[in-house]
Amino acid sequence: MAFTRDEQDRLLLETNMLSTSHDPRMTIQENFWVVRGKPVDLECPPNGRLVTADYANGDKLRVEFIPDLTLNALASRYPDADIARWDRAQLPQELAVVEIHMRVGGTEIEFGPRETRLQGNNIMRNCFMAHCGVGVQMG
Repeated sequence: MAFTRDEQDRLLLETNMLSTSHDPRMTIQENFWVVRGKPVDLECPPNGRLVTADYANGDKLRVEFIPDLTLNALASRYPDADIARWDRAQLPQELAVVEIHMRVGGTEIEFGPRETRLQGNNIMRNCFMAHCGVGVQMG
């Protein structure tokens, strides 16, 4: 998962589903989602702010764009993140949030907006990262 920018300096999401399967999986390339393989369920409501793909082996990708969150709404959405302690002077008054939930079928690996689980009972909760080159690197 990564962000790039276009010529107008807009953020563009890039992500590839992790999988133990050799079958192709959904990708997101510069904010455009491309379904590959054969998901058993695919959801994308008309507003375009959510896309979900589920595969038979348990692989899952869910990406939701939440625009125009005030700092109070952000604190309400993530109550355990202790946003009151953040340096609010460094944040804009409204934020756009992208929540990504990815599960790798047949493993313990699951990335989520409130919790991430890795192999060996390694769990990260309420971790918000900014201005970093790499948040989590595996392998």
